[in-house]
Formats: sequence, structure tokens, C-alpha cells
Amino acid sequence: MKKLYTFGEFLNYMMEKRGITILELQNRLGLKSRTMIYRVLQEEAKYSTILDMKDDISNVLELTPLEVEEMETSLRVSEYGKETINTQKRILEFLKNTKTKTIPDTDFRAIQCFSETSYHSLEELFESYANCDEIHINMTNCISKEYMYKLSNFVQKNHSNFKSISIDHVIQLNKSSSKNIDILECILELLTFKHYNAFYNPDINMIFDEEFSLLSDIAIIKSIKDTEEFISLIKLDQKNQILNYHVSKDINLYNFYMNMYSQIKNLCRPLTVNFDNEDFVQNLCDISEYFYENSKSNDIYLLKSNPCYDFIKPSTIINMVQSSADFKELLNTDAIKTFELLIKNLEARHINILDKKENTIDIYSQEGINKFIADRRLSDHIPGMRNFTLSEIKEILCLTRNMHLAKDSSFHFYILNETIINYYILLGFMKNKSLFLESYENKYLNNYRSVIITSKIFLDNFENFFENILLKDHVMSEEESIAFLDEKIKEVDDMIKQENK
Repeated sequence: MKKLYTFGEFLNYMMEKRGITILELQNRLGLKSRTMIYRVLQEEAKYSTILDMKDDISNVLELTPLEVEEMETSLRVSEYGKETINTQKRILEFLKNTKTKTIPDTDFRAIQCFSETSYHSLEELFESYANCDEIHINMTNCISKEYMYKLSNFVQKNHSNFKSISIDHVIQLNKSSSKNIDILECILELLTFKHYNAFYNPDINMIFDEEFSLLSDIAIIKSIKDTEEFISLIKLDQKNQILNYHVSKDINLYNFYMNMYSQIKNLCRPLTVNFDNEDFVQNLCDISEYFYENSKSNDIYLLKSNPCYDFIKPSTIINMVQSSADFKELLNTDAIKTFELLIKNLEARHINILDKKENTIDIYSQEGINKFIADRRLSDHIPGMRNFTLSEIKEILCLTRNMHLAKDSSFHFYILNETIINYYILLGFMKNKSLFLESYENKYLNNYRSVIITSKIFLDNFENFFENILLKDHVMSEEESIAFLDEKIKEVDDMIKQENK
């Protein structure tokens, strides 16, 4: 079969193929009327639903196993198409009578392109969106290129008419690579709109849920450290049967993804904070908005299985600390308000970790590092934390040393492997020298400090942040810090060798 058939189309196709007339089929099924083949009447005792009829039809037409499968597909298409048409009418009626309610999630499950007849009133449907303050679109199954383009165009033309758009649920794409490219281009258009308008139009929120399928996750990647890691992410979800081959096998598709990755990396850059005044506020807004939305979950410290989120988690708290009057001018009230909401939300939900208990591990101190190496059983100290391996501890120390030596005007956040990403992703730098943290004397960092706090190991609350982690009694010079780290790295390396014997 070349296309998705409705049940009626399937029967006509099979009857023509078998040389059987509709009257013959009706008689063989023992039905009084041919209409009962296409629309089963409840009062008929023999068949109460179309599904009850399928076995008899299979026997009468002597269907092969493949044809039986096609018939079952046609039944689903018929039911889906009927639901879609009814739902479109229901939504249009709903929109005429309201200007404040969110469109029901369940209604949008039927607004997908499953058959060619499902989209008879797209223009009318999108025009009706403008009457709503909020739009909530629940996308499932296949999405059509037409639907995504029209949605994108409508959003860009009418964004001032409503407060927010949220797009969530799983997007499963057609197996055709050209179809995937069309849809991903549409998604990119929506992301482009979000990126360039969210800051200038603070009332617009384009939120993509974490339950996206892997392929569409690629469309919201914020940053990836290298080509190899990106290619590994393209190995798509076989369970959902989206694409079951590695993207490198299709050079055209590979080239498209790499081009798209480049565009997205330029659009969404919260993982690389450029301290150039021109970009700073936008970065802060992007970061704080992302963390605020994701911090609403009760399990925000738990890693999701999807690797696309491993490099930016709500447990990675980025706090920009001002140290001069000039710095304040960079922040507008919207950015400050958003960040304050983030902090309040986090403080309300998180356990106070640095509470001066004896079993607290302070990785910022010499004593803390020694304890960290000697006692890796973090789960004994902090509920929900996994234990570190020696190799992971070595990687942490090496990363710390490398960051300490970095001499770049814009500080790039490095990504650790996913086993420890949730506990120790980044280290920051600040104006005052202290352990692991170096003063950067350049035109970007000359007047203010940046502190990056990672994992709930370091979280207490933001008001007492400096009192909790800055080690005024253990301030080390640059040479002393590097020497100490080198010593600890060698110590851990020796332990690994001993463990492997």
C-alpha cells in the first residue's frame, strides 16, 4: 500500500484486487445493507463495532497476514480521522466562546496529520487561536510540515494577542528522512522566534517539555562539546521506531543535522557565558528562564535518561555576582525579577546541605578534598547522592586544574561525562583569589565576579553563599593551588593503579 487507507478505502482496494463486488461482500458477511460494512449499527446483534467485523472480513477476502495488518491500520486511520474532524469542530466552537482559557490538552491530541483528510480547516483553526490568551499544544504521533509551518507563521504574526505558548509531549517523526528534515526546519523556526523574541517580548514563553523524543531533543540542544558527541546523539530512539539507523550512514541527513546544530548553537548559548556587555543580559535571561521552568519539578536533582539534558541541569545553579555600580546597568528589571523567582523557588524546595554538620564535605577546601578522596561514599552523607569512583574524582581534579589555568576572555563551561554531571559540572572564577579560583584581569572580567555553583553539595542559600564556601583561612596563590591539585591528582592516580592490581 502506497498510502494510509481509511477502512472504506481499504475495503474498496481489496475488493477490486479480489474481484469481489460490494454486494457479494455484504451477502457473505450476512448483512442487510452495504452501509453496515462502513458504519456498523449498534442495534445489529452480529456486529456492534467495526473491530468485531474484521475477522470475518479477513476470512471472506482471504487476506494475507500483511493485508490483515494493513486492515488494522486502516481501522485506526478511520477512527483517528473521525476524531480529528469532530475535535476540530469542537475546538472552533470552544474558541468562539472564550478569550481566556487554555485550549484543552485532550483536544489537541487529534490535531495531527495522520491522514490527508485531517487538515481541511487549518486556516480557520489557526485564526481562532488569536482569541485565546494562552495556547497549549499537545503534539503526538506524526506532525505535518503544513501544520508546523502554519503554526510558526501564525505565532510570529499574532504573538501580541496571547500571553504564552507551550508545546509539549512526544513528537514522533515519520521514517522518511526528507519528512524529518521538513519538520525539524519548522521546529527550528519556532526556536528562532522564541530566542529572538523572548527577551524583547517578556510575556511570550515558548516552553519545550522534557518528554520530547530524542530526535526533537536535538532541536533544543543548547551546546555540545564536540562533533563526536553530537553524532552519538543522532543515534535515534529505536523503541519509538523513529529512525533505526545511525545518521552517519546517510551523508545528506548528516550534513543537515550538522548545519542545524551550528544554527542552534548560535541561537541558544546559555552554556557559554560571554562576559561581553552586549550578550550578558540575554544569556542571563535564557539561563534563569530555563532553570526556573525546570526547577518546578520535585526531582530536579535526578538525571533524566536522555543525554540531551546532561549538560544543563537545574542542579547547576549559575549565579552572577555584581561587584560594581557599572555591572548593575547591565541587568534590566525583567532579568533580575526572573532570577529572583528562580532563587526563591530553589530555596523553597531544596534541602539545606551546608548546615555545619560534621559530615558535610566541602570540596572547596584542602581538608574537604582530602576527605573527598578518602571517603567516596557520598550517599552516606547526602541523601540521594551516588558514590564517586576514583576515576571520576581524578577527572574532577583534572578539570579543576585545567579550568584554573584557562586564559580565555570568555569562559567556556566544560562538560563532564554523564556519570558525574549532576554533582560537579563546572567551576567558576571570581575577582578575589581563593582555592581553584583565579582572578582574570581582562576587559570583560575586570569589574565584576562570576560564581558558578554546582550541585546541592554546595547549595545552602544564596544570601549566605560566600560565608559558606569561601575559605578565608585557606586562600592560596596560583602556584600553591596548582601544586596542591597536582599532588592530589597523583595521589588518586596511585590509588587507581593500586586498585587495578
